[in-house]
Amino acid sequence: DYDTIEIFRWQSKLTKAELIKAADEFEKMLRKYNGEHIDIISVSMGGSITQEVLMKNKNIRVHQILYIGAIHNGVHEFKNIKNAINVYSPVDKIFFYANDFYEGLGNAFLKGKNVINIALNGIAHDKWCRNLAINEKFLKHKRLYDLYRDLLLRD
Repeated sequence: DYDTIEIFRWQSKLTKAELIKAADEFEKMLRKYNGEHIDIISVSMGGSITQEVLMKNKNIRVHQILYIGAIHNGVHEFKNIKNAINVYSPVDKIFFYANDFYEGLGNAFLKGKNVINIALNGIAHDKWCRNLAINEKFLKHKRLYDLYRDLLLRD
């Protein structure tokens, strides 16, 4: 239901310098849409890149951000984002290790009044971008892509 969809792809080493370079490129892309309705889906290290841009640039306003197994600084409270949704899995070991390594211990959950944290059991890191069936009682008969769509459309 979006007029424009852009995919920001990057491939590089997972060094701080490369992440900052990626953040600069992503910032340029977001600036093209400044003042428009922006929803962002950040997967894995994309969360760290997205957060770097939004912490540094308070004038970039985002309607919603959907973190999917995404690395992020859980302490940061977003002032320029209307809603933030953090979908993660307790069995996603890469998520927890990378969060601890890149952002510091205990950053699995986002904090703030405009934040929703959703834990889905049984989803490994390499499964987030597959349309798997969700095995949660409160989400029976739903697939991952349906959940992502519903979360973005809920507002």
